[in-house]
Amino acid sequence: MKRHWPETIRWTWCLAATAIFMLGGCGLWQSKTPEVAGKAWLNNAKPAGGFYLASDGAVLPINYPEPNGQWTMKKDTLTISDANGQARDYQLASPADKPELTGNGQIYRETPVSGAILDIEWEPVYLDGQHDIVKPAMPEVTLIFNSATGRFSGCGGVNRLFGDFTLTAPDRIRIERINSTRMAGPGARYEGLFLSRLIHAERYLVVDGNLQLYNDANQLLISFQPNVN
Repeated sequence: MKRHWPETIRWTWCLAATAIFMLGGCGLWQSKTPEVAGKAWLNNAKPAGGFYLASDGAVLPINYPEPNGQWTMKKDTLTISDANGQARDYQLASPADKPELTGNGQIYRETPVSGAILDIEWEPVYLDGQHDIVKPAMPEVTLIFNSATGRFSGCGGVNRLFGDFTLTAPDRIRIERINSTRMAGPGARYEGLFLSRLIHAERYLVVDGNLQLYNDANQLLISFQPNVN
């Protein structure tokens, strides 16, 4: 027996099909664009460089001082604008469900972000403003944040360092009451710069095993790697 659908049902299906067709034609019915906020993106350089796209729109550089600024996303185009108003575009693609950003002659791949900062001995590999100041080889410059005491300790290249720290949010840090021994040595310039950057740290990330410290303007102050010696 041939089934006859009620007129109202047939009209409902027709309207639904028409709406889906029109949304698709207008670009409003599309597969979901991969989420980029709250994720880190690194290239294949050695060491890898890249950026973290914070949910508040800030761009935090990783391992290198650039790029820095604010980001926006329109469809599959990421735009990073720096403090000077210069903008750079990156295209988002999802080959084999693994999102990639391409731009600046590089391919950036999503990289896990960790909160593991405690009880690891860190060695600086980038120090803002270092330029021609040589990092002393011995004693090694190191820093460790002790979870049991809420204090940090280490060496600035000449003196032993120690002080207090507080993790105030998942990516926020406050460093206070820095003290050191009072010895002189050839690494004093590096140590002085290291301390001046450390005291201004307010934000941190651990990406690809490296610790990044930033000031309140999201400027990269120090990048660390775990000290394996």
